[in-house]
Amino acid sequence: MLRITTLDLATQIATLRVEGRLVGPWVHELRIACESVLRQGRALNLDLVQLEFADVWGLELLSSIKKRGVTLANPSPFLEEELNSFR
Repeated sequence: MLRITTLDLATQIATLRVEGRLVGPWVHELRIACESVLRQGRALNLDLVQLEFADVWGLELLSSIKKRGVTLANPSPFLEEELNSFR
């Protein structure tokens, strides 16, 4: 299960708090949420402090949106290592 909470709606920088497991169909849900913010021309931060796990598709999404300038904040050491080794 994945929970996505939208924070900081009144500013030019939106924050989405991502909690749980980024796997399977939840990857698509996060992609939709991110694209919705980015289409508005706003900067985006993803707060990953409560993200427990990401499968290969989740890692691919996080890696690709990071390349688009999205900030991945507060990843666990495990997730950070996974993202650094993901190519």
